[in-house]
Amino acid sequence: LPTFPERRLQHVREVIANEYRDYWHDPDAKFYNNLARMRFADFPYVMQNSLGPLEHIMNFSVEDVRDWYSSYYNPANFIVTISGNIDEDIILKELETTFGKEIKKNEVSYPKPQGVQAQPFELLYDDQDREQVQFVLSVPTFGFKQRSEDERLVLNGLGVLLGNGQLSRLYQALREKRNLVYRVSCSSNYYFDRGYISIRGMCHSDAVVQVYTVIAEELQKVLDGGFTEDELETSKIQGLSSLVMASDSYHYVAEHIASDLRWDDPVVLTTDLIEKIKKISLSVIEKAAKEFLDFSKAH
Repeated sequence: LPTFPERRLQHVREVIANEYRDYWHDPDAKFYNNLARMRFADFPYVMQNSLGPLEHIMNFSVEDVRDWYSSYYNPANFIVTISGNIDEDIILKELETTFGKEIKKNEVSYPKPQGVQAQPFELLYDDQDREQVQFVLSVPTFGFKQRSEDERLVLNGLGVLLGNGQLSRLYQALREKRNLVYRVSCSSNYYFDRGYISIRGMCHSDAVVQVYTVIAEELQKVLDGGFTEDELETSKIQGLSSLVMASDSYHYVAEHIASDLRWDDPVVLTTDLIEKIKKISLSVIEKAAKEFLDFSKAH
């Protein structure tokens, strides 16, 4: 068990409580928390801030810490990934005589999904006295455990085409052609049993209505006519360039493999991931757009 004297308890509580107050003092944190509560009616624990409520922070005991540590924070439950110029035989021998000797005390398992309750169209407006505002539009998609990695790659590709980079549809329409936004981006967000695509950016408060009008028009163009082959190839070059650069990092490679293992996914090496991205076609991108770009579920 860890050394955790009783006299340190109140100090640690106060440190975490200060972190809690600092986090919730940020108006953006409050806004995105409210947005998540509206996006999914059941608001599961996986979407909640890991700090938890203040009353829990101020009331956990030394015994709570020791029980959690003993149950879960032990080497037998670790996922160990190593990337670099190593001697595999030496490393495996060391692991077998250290972590490999430990017995699992609590099997970590995913909770069973209770049924995702995605809310229909809803509007959240956070009134703050400032000229520059943030805007977010989101539509529900799927979670890590609900679809394959191939389908996640397609959805990620749709996000790149819509709003990642200076050649994306929304960047061109909102910033280059109309000078309405300071920035705009699109990303896919995944949790265990749910997910969503979010389009977000910053603009002047007077331009919000026009910005949303342009976004709606551009999304409708995608639904009606899709993308061009040139757009797809440009987005692939952008995505692959970032991936190739990242794959030079031992940290990225180790973390990527750990992520696959953590989610019980088949381990896909970066080289295989590159080939998967190269094979993505316009037809699967456009199919995903028609499935998920549903204005009736937009927030």
